[in-house]
Amino acid sequence: MPPEANDHTEQPPQPGTPDASSAEAKPGSAQPPAEPGRTPPAVPPAEAEAARTPPAGPLAERAQRPAPVPDTTPRASDAERNQAIDRLRAAYVEGRLDQEEFDERSDAALRAKTIGQLERLFDDLPASYTQGGLARHPGAPGPVVRPGQGGSRVAVAVMSGVERRGAWRVPVDSTAFAFMGGVELDLRTAVLSGPVTTITAVAIMGGVNIVVPPGMRVESSGFGFMGGWDNRATDDRLAPDAPLLRVRGLAFMGGVEIRTKEPRDPRGQLPRTGSA
Repeated sequence: MPPEANDHTEQPPQPGTPDASSAEAKPGSAQPPAEPGRTPPAVPPAEAEAARTPPAGPLAERAQRPAPVPDTTPRASDAERNQAIDRLRAAYVEGRLDQEEFDERSDAALRAKTIGQLERLFDDLPASYTQGGLARHPGAPGPVVRPGQGGSRVAVAVMSGVERRGAWRVPVDSTAFAFMGGVELDLRTAVLSGPVTTITAVAIMGGVNIVVPPGMRVESSGFGFMGGWDNRATDDRLAPDAPLLRVRGLAFMGGVEIRTKEPRDPRGQLPRTGSA
């Protein structure tokens, strides 16, 4: 009789079925490609990190930059632009800005559309120069007051002329004398040596003209004899702590005139000092 069949007779391997002997991975052997329905082999950590790292280059850097914050501050007025330029001029006079920086920021202030654009011009300056400080002082900007010793205390014009303008130092007490000549003192971009400035003006067959910026209070106590003494300074936009100019003296067959005038060039010019 033939031997009885064993229920556990080993069956030949079917096509597509992995051999049991090959189920165990041999060291150094390549992994077969993944078949449908099976878990793909793990990716090495270095390759995974490289896949997550964005490519380098200008486009990648631009994509990583944060989106710019929209400027929602109110639009700037002409008066606020001019006030910002006056503060920049004060920083220039004090040596906080050089000529090139002052010109660049003044041009930017003239082109500014919003208060925020004006504020950014003062980011590296003290808080007293910020646009927020300007908003708290709606009055007209006054001249720069920097306590210290002043310049020449006497301006004399005898059959000639003397002119002082620009960022010149004005002493606390000075005298302007004109005999058959003229003296012009322009304080619009000057540096005052104190909150109170006194000028003694004497004009004999000549003239003394004093120009002050908006934001400066003027007190006049002179008189004219066969001449004229004219105080045309306005004080309708003065801050409570506005600097004070006192003018006293005499006009004999001549004239002394004091008037308020806006700066001619909102960007300012190189400091110029006339002859004494």
